[in-house]
Amino acid sequence: MAASVAAVLNPELDVRGGTAMPLLGGGNLDMTMVQTALVHALTDRKQIL
Repeated sequence: MAASVAAVLNPELDVRGGTAMPLLGGGNLDMTMVQTALVHALTDRKQIL
């Protein structure tokens, strides 16, 4: 999961005009961390209010 989240949080990832979906899985998947990472990434890209 860490590699997928790191890719989404990377400011050099440019998905304008496209879609990026990280693959998240594993026994240690913490839904709070997933939410935090996704909200951070979407807010940084001004895709969430």
